[in-house]
Amino acid sequence: MRHAMIAGALLGAVATFAGGAFAEPPAEPPPFQEPDPMPVPPGTPADQELWRATRDATHEVIAVRWQANALHLKMKTTDLVNRLNEEARANPASADRIAGIRKRLGAAQVENVEIYSSRWPVDTTRVCQYPLLYLTSAMNGGNSADERAALAEARDGAKKCVDLARMAAARMERSNVSLSGVIAEAEAALKKG
Repeated sequence: MRHAMIAGALLGAVATFAGGAFAEPPAEPPPFQEPDPMPVPPGTPADQELWRATRDATHEVIAVRWQANALHLKMKTTDLVNRLNEEARANPASADRIAGIRKRLGAAQVENVEIYSSRWPVDTTRVCQYPLLYLTSAMNGGNSADERAALAEARDGAKKCVDLARMAAARMERSNVSLSGVIAEAEAALKKG
């Protein structure tokens, strides 16, 4: 067995020897790239841009809702409100400042929860996935009158969904930024002591 391994190594070395010099080692293979699970379908540049916007609007809504969840989880796991209450009791000189932070924190949290749990103009799970599928199908269609009509309808549905999703995501994002700012202010106040 050992002799076979040595013979194999020698044959490999001889095979790489070319013209009195060792050949260059093979180049590194290109890095593996995952194929795009949702490649942009064929169509006009405007339709392809709309397709990307529809896909991205879905990701935006999911991302801002995830951010809201992460902020609430941070408040809960760090026991922020109770720590502020304890700091106010332990340090009466800063009690008024801490009370102001607690009030802003509570207001920002309530606003964030209300936006998160209110009725959204798009489905908060699927967002624009159905209009995206319809647009994809229509972009892959042919050029008959019915298929052109289906593409026009799909464009309208995708545009409407993108506009509504972006409006809702922007509202949630503003609330997330506000809540995040008050959380940072509360954490800084706790560090000061």
